[in-house]
Amino acid sequence: MINEKRQAWLASREEAGRMIDVETCKITWWWAKIADPYGTDPDSDDCIGRVTFVKSAESNGWVSVYDLPEDKVRALYERIERGEEQDEEFPWV
Repeated sequence: MINEKRQAWLASREEAGRMIDVETCKITWWWAKIADPYGTDPDSDDCIGRVTFVKSAESNGWVSVYDLPEDKVRALYERIERGEEQDEEFPWV
């Protein structure tokens, strides 16, 4: 991605993260680069890990847990601990 487009898109994920309702959103995870969970930077570190993503009708796509405010991250993991995690077979669709 061109750097300006990449930065704008990443900013859109942060904005979506601030607006998403973690009590009603879809939840999934997949293996991704820890430093670049969206795969937008070909030069990023290749360290792979399990990354949680959330999505709602308003989010316009999946949002990495790294783009959620701290209070929403805590609430999301509390929801997951209650057994309300959704694991979609094809989360990218």
